[in-house]
Amino acid sequence: TLDISDGIGIRDEVALKFILNNGDSILQKWIQDAETLDYTNKKDKYDILFLLLQGTNAVQKYMAMYAYLMGLVKEFYSNKYEAQRQVVQYVRDNCARVGIVLIESQSTRPGAKTSDKEDQFTALRNKIAHPSIQSEDISVHESAINGLASIICCAIEDLPL
Repeated sequence: TLDISDGIGIRDEVALKFILNNGDSILQKWIQDAETLDYTNKKDKYDILFLLLQGTNAVQKYMAMYAYLMGLVKEFYSNKYEAQRQVVQYVRDNCARVGIVLIESQSTRPGAKTSDKEDQFTALRNKIAHPSIQSEDISVHESAINGLASIICCAIEDLPL
């Protein structure tokens, strides 16, 4: 008997097109300036960010992105536990790198010392997570999401290959 087998190799690719707000070019500039090789080597990390950016609820999107940044910073510093202080330090050290003006205020985290400071991204995260801190309505603007995404891009780039 003669058996003949043949196969067809099929490969699928998905191309995603992201539309960024015209008024907020920080994230767009970062993506355009990213090294192609680094993107290829860290594609899984960027894919998570792009997936998070597709969320429709701005508050949920922001909180998920902040949690992702916290995980990246934990990995970057090789610490066993995630710590908001590490995120604050990372943001403080990298805002200028992506053209974001750092705005620090007294920490609103429950149990924080009066000397503890936090950046604008952490302050917004704490206002959402701890609504008893203030009574006004909380809204998350696209500029906060894009700024946080830029900081996340920094963290991804800083991770070793």
